[in-house]
Amino acid sequence: GIARHLISDVLQRDGLVRRQCVLNTTPTALDWIIDQGYNPVLGARALRRAIEKELTRPIAAFLAANGASETLSPASSNALNPEISSAKTLDLMLIEIDRAANGLSVAVRRLRSDQTTLAVAAESDEEITPLLSECQQYIEALTILLPQLKKGGQFNPGRLSPEQTRYLLVQDELPRLRIWHEELREALRARQHSAAIGTISRPGKTGSVSSRTIRRKGPSHGNVVSRSAADDEIDDFLESRFDGPGREVDLSAETPSLIARCRWVQHVASMANHKLDASVTIRVYSFDSSCHGYVRKFAERLIETWSDELGLESTLLDEPDVENGHTIVVKGILADHYARIECGYHAMLLLGMPSPKLLAVHCVNEDIPERIVRRRVMEHRNISNCWPTVRELRESAWSAINVEDSQGPCHQK
Repeated sequence: GIARHLISDVLQRDGLVRRQCVLNTTPTALDWIIDQGYNPVLGARALRRAIEKELTRPIAAFLAANGASETLSPASSNALNPEISSAKTLDLMLIEIDRAANGLSVAVRRLRSDQTTLAVAAESDEEITPLLSECQQYIEALTILLPQLKKGGQFNPGRLSPEQTRYLLVQDELPRLRIWHEELREALRARQHSAAIGTISRPGKTGSVSSRTIRRKGPSHGNVVSRSAADDEIDDFLESRFDGPGREVDLSAETPSLIARCRWVQHVASMANHKLDASVTIRVYSFDSSCHGYVRKFAERLIETWSDELGLESTLLDEPDVENGHTIVVKGILADHYARIECGYHAMLLLGMPSPKLLAVHCVNEDIPERIVRRRVMEHRNISNCWPTVRELRESAWSAINVEDSQGPCHQK
């Protein structure tokens, strides 16, 4: 405990804070540092000297000798001799300390920002209209494709084949896409209608129609013979305006989400049969034992996201002997896509902390991708609100299916 606390103090150094460094010290390296710093007379002072000599000085010398535009490969056998190649912006620097033959090995890796984000909002009617037209093309293409996806044989709910599962899922998604598309169409028409009537003025006046002038007498029913009757005719027109869908719609945010969803369902409908029953095992863990609660919450959030979503099944394995990590098995249509979109490092930064804490996600038997998947800035240590919502995680997966991946609205493999 004392050794980890003293090592964490290293992160308070200005140079490391400025470079957004994160330390990962393996248990064997930590034990070696403690052995080197053990002195019953000097106590913690000897441990501080060991950390300064074996850890802080080599890191400081290396950072001073290498510019921020260089990418570092792992060092070996207690020497900082990484291969250097050009790179661009530094996002985070991960310093990994491990036990080596003659002391410690220090590997420095640069983690580039490659954050998974939701689709960019479409603001104007000129941006929204072509997107909705493209959604309509996807829906029409899926409607034509659906009968071709139906396979012969009995549909046994307990023993569905991957092809049958795909057919039922696309069949369920189509009406939802149609309703969503129609709601956005109605909202767009209502907005355009409102803009068109927003400049109507009373006859002979420059200002818009005031509510104080409404219904000064009964409806004229076409017999416009006076100014008051004209006001009533205008009010009749305003009352008959198109009000849009029955729910509140956010056109700017929902339109890109809908087209991402359409592309995603199209991708499911057109993918090769042998990819319909994929299975992927991933690990979610942290280097920091204090992050156990955050790791557990994120694993549970992924399980919730991947359950019942287009035929995915996810299982959190029971591993009582494993600390600071969890293993998840996700199986079904696009399981590989869902899993890999989360692979990499997830950075948590609490206000007042000198450097972020990292959670790592990777496929079993594969290296962790050297990228920052997402950053979360938290004002308080609220584990329940530290990660994206289920909807945000799902929409990130939808948005990651681009036009090329979906093969367009009329393609079938």
